Amino acid sequence: MYTLNSIKAIVDGEIWDFSNFKFVPLDPLDQKNCQRLLIQYARRVLKVTYLTTHDCRQEDLESCLPLQTILQAFDIAGWEKKLKEIRSELHRGTLTTALSEKIIPKWQQIPGYPVQPGEGEDGKEERMRIWERFVLEDSEAMRWFVAPLWESVNFGEISCADNPGLATLDEWMKVCLVAAVEMAFSLQRDARDPITGKTKGGNHVAYIMNREWEAMPTREPWRSRLAGVLVPLNNNFGSGSRVPTTTMPSIVNVAQLLTPRKTSGGHRRTSSSSEKRKKEQEQRHKRRQSRSSGVAEKNILFMDEGEGETADE
Repeated sequence: MYTLNSIKAIVDGEIWDFSNFKFVPLDPLDQKNCQRLLIQYARRVLKVTYLTTHDCRQEDLESCLPLQTILQAFDIAGWEKKLKEIRSELHRGTLTTALSEKIIPKWQQIPGYPVQPGEGEDGKEERMRIWERFVLEDSEAMRWFVAPLWESVNFGEISCADNPGLATLDEWMKVCLVAAVEMAFSLQRDARDPITGKTKGGNHVAYIMNREWEAMPTREPWRSRLAGVLVPLNNNFGSGSRVPTTTMPSIVNVAQLLTPRKTSGGHRRTSSSSEKRKKEQEQRHKRRQSRSSGVAEKNILFMDEGEGETADE
């Protein structure tokens, strides 16, 4: 399994150009191009770390893209501004485009969707049960929800939940969707202005929701459960990928509850499915080499797949 520990995109003064699928000089004298190369690499990495942090910080990038390298093309203030822009982009894609514009309008057509906020904890508990049921019954919603991260993260690997780390990520994604729709409902972000058609609440409510979203991974039990969990990368991380138009296979395991478990769990893969997985990996490798005219031999994924870390190490 590939993780951020498996990539090396800056080598001997050269950086991987995601647009052209090759290493190019990282030349501080060509500041504009140097900034472009650093930003596109940072964006790819942050789409991985965002899954478990809901934030975009230099500390999340440091192991892949040290600040010392960044300062060849940016000052501190300029780089912090870029990180905030990427964070805003991911917040918008997840909480506005996916949640408010796609998932909630679809769920509002389902019988049983709450009409008004319930009073007290009893009302919230009932809504949470409804959101959990909707998540279990609508795998397309999860595909929309994680779409902003798809070019970097291997969600197919996560959905298999083959080890405790992957099982934790699988559960975390479901918990995040349930929590996000509850936040939107409580703040009335699921309602639209009858005249403008825009989501109610404006920037102030969006700000509150964004801050609450960012705080989620910092609270227990998830802060402890996510610590050290590695997010699997797409096998073609260096060349990009598009969000599939078909539903993610097994992204929602209907046999699992959404309430936090005491342990991460996971299940063993059968030998037949392991053989199938190996065959699929070989086929993907051949397709990547065909698409990139062999550039996969000099890609940023420098570890053999068998040498990669497991998600629970």
